[in-house]
Amino acid sequence: MITLPNVRFSTARIPTGSPNGLPVLYLYDQLGAIEQMHGNHQMVLPQAAVKCTYILSVEANCDIAVGDQVVSVTALDRVTPWPNDVTATTNAWWVRYLIVGSPSSLTYRYCYLDRVQTTGATHL
Repeated sequence: MITLPNVRFSTARIPTGSPNGLPVLYLYDQLGAIEQMHGNHQMVLPQAAVKCTYILSVEANCDIAVGDQVVSVTALDRVTPWPNDVTATTNAWWVRYLIVGSPSSLTYRYCYLDRVQTTGATHL
């Protein structure tokens, strides 16, 4: 379990062999801990991760994969968009890189997210 969750999130994934290539809802209302990337997060990462702006920590057994789209990120109240600087419809979040932490009682999967503005103004 995530020790200090601050968000709930849902993801979409393109099913294998999908004829239209459209993502469908995959994970729903999962707990996570999200934070903005800082310089010390980028020390020895591949370029796909270095370009990301957020890290989402989830349980190690959470079935999230590179290429998944995070379709909603809300505060724990399940209502307030996270971050509370734009409406949810102006962002697309994509999982670009994953790292599973060292095995321990607090093993997490670290998801490097790329936040892409889709419409409207943003305040990053």
